[in-house]
Amino acid sequence: MGEKASLRLGLWFATVLPLIASGCGSSGPARTVSYFEAHPREREAVFARCANDPGTLGKSAECVNVSQAEAVAGIGSFRHLAPMQFPPVPGAKVKTQAQASNPKSEP
Repeated sequence: MGEKASLRLGLWFATVLPLIASGCGSSGPARTVSYFEAHPREREAVFARCANDPGTLGKSAECVNVSQAEAVAGIGSFRHLAPMQFPPVPGAKVKTQAQASNPKSEP
């Protein structure tokens, strides 16, 4: 094989293989956090896929975005709950609603 032929073959591999490899990646730009917030069914499906294969997909842009959207959606899930009612502490003074709203009224 001549020097020119081996140079052509090397250039071909250097040009074509990266193009083929780049085609194996994602098909477009990663969807954003706001996209996943607006599309809960897709968020759940992508989040499940990313959680099932964290070694391969865990650090991809789409998995990072869907994880953030899932965390934001999870924060709001406690809003519908009633406030917690803790038992009174023995020996502590119990504040009334009026005293709680106006702290200067205490002696």
